[in-house]
Amino acid sequence: MRVKRFLVACVALLSAGAGMLGGARMVLAQTVQINIAPPPLNQLKVADLWRLQVLNVGRTDIPVYFFGTITEEEDGLIVDGTSASVVLRPGLNRFSGSQVEPVDIGYGDSRYERALIRTGGAPSGVYEICVQALHAETANLLGENCLTHEVSLLNPPILVSPTDGDVVTDLLPTFVWTPASGGRVLPRRSRITITGRYGRQSWLAAVGANPPWFEGEVFGTT
Repeated sequence: MRVKRFLVACVALLSAGAGMLGGARMVLAQTVQINIAPPPLNQLKVADLWRLQVLNVGRTDIPVYFFGTITEEEDGLIVDGTSASVVLRPGLNRFSGSQVEPVDIGYGDSRYERALIRTGGAPSGVYEICVQALHAETANLLGENCLTHEVSLLNPPILVSPTDGDVVTDLLPTFVWTPASGGRVLPRRSRITITGRYGRQSWLAAVGANPPWFEGEVFGTT
C-alpha cells in the first residue's frame, strides 16, 4: 500500500510540475506583443511583413527573429519570410524592412511571385498577414499576431461615346462607357453626375463644387 501511495504521489507531483511548466510557457509566450501596421489601402508588398510595433513587456533585452507569412484566402500561402536577429529592448520597439535585413523570402505561388517582383504589389485578393516573434537562441515562440487585408485593384470606366472633349448638341444624348474591371467585387451600377463648368475650372473642380444639373445611378454601361 505504501508503494502504491508513493507512486500516486509521484504522479501527482509530476502532473503539477507539468502544469507549472505549461503555465511558464504561457507567460513566456506573452512577454512579446506584436502589432502589424496595416498596409495602405488596396496595396500589399512583401515589405509589409516587417512593418511592426513590438512590445517587450519584460525588463531585459530579448534577442529575437521574426517569421512572417502572407496567405490568400483562395490560393493559400504565397509568401513566407524569416528576418535577421534583432534585439527587443524593454518597452515598445518599432521595425521596418530595412531594420530586420537580411531577410530570407520564399514564394509559394509563381503567379504571385511574378506580380510582387514585377509590380511591387500583390494582385486583387483577400490576404492574411501573420508574424511570429521567436527567441533567437531557443526558437521558442514569444508572441504572434495576424491581420486581414483586402486588395481590390479596380480599373475605372472609360468613356467610349461621345469622345472625351466632344461638343454634344443632341437633345437626348446617349453616353456609352466601358465597365469597370480588375477588382475582386465589381460595381453593378454607375453614378452619373452632370454639372456646369465655369471659367477655368477643371472638370474635377466643377463636379466637386458646382450644383448638379443631373445626378442618378445607372445599371449597365449606357
